[in-house]
Amino acid sequence: MILERLLSIKNLIQLMVAVILLVSFAVTGFFLYEEKLKEQEQHLLEISEVALAPIAVLATTSVSGGNIMRLKNRDAQLLYNTTKALYISIKGVSNAKEVFGTKQPPKTVEYTYVRQEGDSIAQESAAALVRAMPSGQERYFTSDYTYLVIKKHLNISNGGEVYAIFDSSRLSEL
Repeated sequence: MILERLLSIKNLIQLMVAVILLVSFAVTGFFLYEEKLKEQEQHLLEISEVALAPIAVLATTSVSGGNIMRLKNRDAQLLYNTTKALYISIKGVSNAKEVFGTKQPPKTVEYTYVRQEGDSIAQESAAALVRAMPSGQERYFTSDYTYLVIKKHLNISNGGEVYAIFDSSRLSEL
């Protein structure tokens, strides 16, 4: 008698409606979470790339001219600090140039900035993240969403690039 009442058509319909509602709420919640995560990723990417743009311009002119002092001076350090980048690596080969009638061969220019105050990253860890960048990609998030790594090619005939690492740990908190 009790089993018949529990398995009545009315109770089965109510149970099916409840299950359908629970499943639809779960699926909707999952898709909303995914949408929010993608939106936050895109926002962080845009902010980081805009912050990196003036550094790429500075790096292009400095590496092209073989002038590492422009990458080390006080103004450049202030620029690096304002980007909130944890790590910046600039590498490239200068263009051949003629100075006072003597031709100077291209030379390798390398500079690394590591943020010291507040959030920071060890230089070895940062270098490992740069090496771990999948080939053919210009940017990627680490699997735990702790860091965002961006690579920018410099517009120099002999080649060069800027790697920057930004803190993206707020994405893992979603």
